[in-house]
Amino acid sequence: MNICMAILLSHLFMLNAAHAHSSNAWQTLPLINHNNQAVKIERALGKYTLVNFTFTDCVMYCTVQTQQLLMLRKRLAHTFGEEYFEMFSISLTPERDTYKGMHSFATRFSAQDFNNWHFATGSVAHIEKIMKALDVKIAKGEKVGQLNHSTFVYLIDPQGNLLEAFQGVPLDDDAIFATLTKRLNLKSAQLSTN
Repeated sequence: MNICMAILLSHLFMLNAAHAHSSNAWQTLPLINHNNQAVKIERALGKYTLVNFTFTDCVMYCTVQTQQLLMLRKRLAHTFGEEYFEMFSISLTPERDTYKGMHSFATRFSAQDFNNWHFATGSVAHIEKIMKALDVKIAKGEKVGQLNHSTFVYLIDPQGNLLEAFQGVPLDDDAIFATLTKRLNLKSAQLSTN
């Protein structure tokens, strides 16, 4: 390979890498989890990641979805082990939801002690960027607790790419489980042939 071709290929590789990084820049934004720890979604690179959006004043969909996610998490942990996936439940109202509020919310579901499930809040600007990246729709009402929002659960692959958005209420847990089973079995088969 001549030097010009090597430089051209190197330049193209750097452009592709920069584009891939910028398209997933939302995963590098700092959040604070329910244990007052700084976290970023990119911490889950190398694993599958489930992301959903919630808020602590919610009295309907958020509580239903969180309960269903808890059941799904138990199923995934039992079948594959906790080391293969992470979960982020991100506040839709970060101006009100402190990490203490997120901790109380997690505690309502006995989910506060899981190392791979982060009930996260953060700056309004950062969360708005994450919502925009995932095309999350919200419409605020006049009273606290009135917030209509999309309830999808987003599956991110180990490279940080969005794989699919699943129905969130009711949670399409069988579809999420089937998708992860297929992908983790393929990964296991690839590792055993190497």
